[in-house]
Amino acid sequence: MDVAIKPWGVIWASILLVLGTIWMLRRFSFLNLGVVLLGLYLLMTNLGVVLPFTLTWAMGVPVFLVLLGLTILWDHLFPRPYKEEEWEHWNRNSDFMRRHAESKFSDTDGHINMKSSFAENNYVAAASRFQGGEMEVHFGHGVLDMRNVQSAADGAVLHAEVSFGCAELWLPRTLRADLQQVSKSAADWEEHGACNTDAKVIRVMGSVSFGTIEVHYM
Repeated sequence: MDVAIKPWGVIWASILLVLGTIWMLRRFSFLNLGVVLLGLYLLMTNLGVVLPFTLTWAMGVPVFLVLLGLTILWDHLFPRPYKEEEWEHWNRNSDFMRRHAESKFSDTDGHINMKSSFAENNYVAAASRFQGGEMEVHFGHGVLDMRNVQSAADGAVLHAEVSFGCAELWLPRTLRADLQQVSKSAADWEEHGACNTDAKVIRVMGSVSFGTIEVHYM
């Protein structure tokens, strides 16, 4: 049986697994352990491994609260001495996020592409007719405002990849987003407002992991 492997999902899951392992080696905490297990879960699911359970928000939030409580208790029972190097550690993390922050947007002949990583962005498309495009949000928040778009080409597709973030798609009521081909892993997509009954359909294809895709009809 062929297994569909999701490259971006594998990459982000591997990064999460490596970061969690590094944090665990620096100092044990239940939250760090949770990051390791989360990265392992995402890696296996994106590689097509069939697991006996599916992680959902309803399950993930209580688990996170338990891990947070255990971490607080552990730090209270086994306090670590203050180190002046702690500030340097957090500064290095901030530098890492600044170095890897990426914000890109293009709107050429109706082809709209947006990418936002470790950042918060709001982009407005000027095209009046949508031909196709991409929307990527990783570890951040991105808004793709397509309210100026009044029509879409037949079969127009918006490819979406969201992980550990929120992507918002703003559409006029003359367009409707079909999200049925978006795969979800401990994530969800939402629609707000209503479009016209004769609205032109834009197919949204891709995946969202530990995040959300929100469609707003305005």
